[in-house]
Amino acid sequence: MTPTHHRCGTYAEYLLSTINILGVTISSKLSFNDHVSNIVSKCSQTLYALTILHAHGLCDTALQAVFRTVVITRLLYACSAWWGYASSSDRQRIAAFIRRGVRLSFCSPNLPCIEELVSHNQVLTPNASRNEVQTLQIS
Repeated sequence: MTPTHHRCGTYAEYLLSTINILGVTISSKLSFNDHVSNIVSKCSQTLYALTILHAHGLCDTALQAVFRTVVITRLLYACSAWWGYASSSDRQRIAAFIRRGVRLSFCSPNLPCIEELVSHNQVLTPNASRNEVQTLQIS
């Protein structure tokens, strides 16, 4: 766990603003905005690396395989823990990033939308009951 402290008031008072648990960043207000910002930033770096590989002649099939393996996996990591709590703007940012990958030909246009990918990973929403969870796991 990597907490980020911000000095607040006197030297002895600290406000714990974010914590990183197993790669998922959670704010003190239970917001996942920082987490989405982190993963989109890391995926942007990967996108830049893919543009360099493309410029050096790596074929589109290989680029798409790297995109699926690295970027999509990173975006979906632990999504069952945080997707249900993510704001609509966070979800839109992730969807926009995937559209950018499609536009640059690093991602297949046949890739399902992010909501379908997440639902395939059996995401638990904050309002899901145990029966709904069991139904998801059986399906």
